[in-house]
Amino acid sequence: MIHFDPPLEPPDFDAKVRQPGNAWLPVHPGESPKAFWTLSLTDLAVGFRKLCGYSTLWLPEGTVDHYWSKKNRTDLAYEWSNYRYASSRMNSRKRMMTTRYWIHLKWKMAGLKFSYLISNW
Repeated sequence: MIHFDPPLEPPDFDAKVRQPGNAWLPVHPGESPKAFWTLSLTDLAVGFRKLCGYSTLWLPEGTVDHYWSKKNRTDLAYEWSNYRYASSRMNSRKRMMTTRYWIHLKWKMAGLKFSYLISNW
């Protein structure tokens, strides 16, 4: 497995993502959070060395994955520490897993449940 240190929060993240996102949420209750996080996709890709945070495969183009679901944890939708760089396929497949698998996925253990995700394609 490949070791990932949590990428440092970019200096402009609060102004670009967190503040506008958290201001948007109360004005749009019940709606899916607006994707302000895409403004930090490049920073996330650099922090993860363009490696998927789950499969550890190199990705020329990845997505921002919310470690804790933005649907269930809107309070974390605009938090840098909740983001992982991931392939769109892995991002969509992980929602099939229960929370108990993801609680054990640590920064130092990327790819922990990769075989489970692949077997469900």
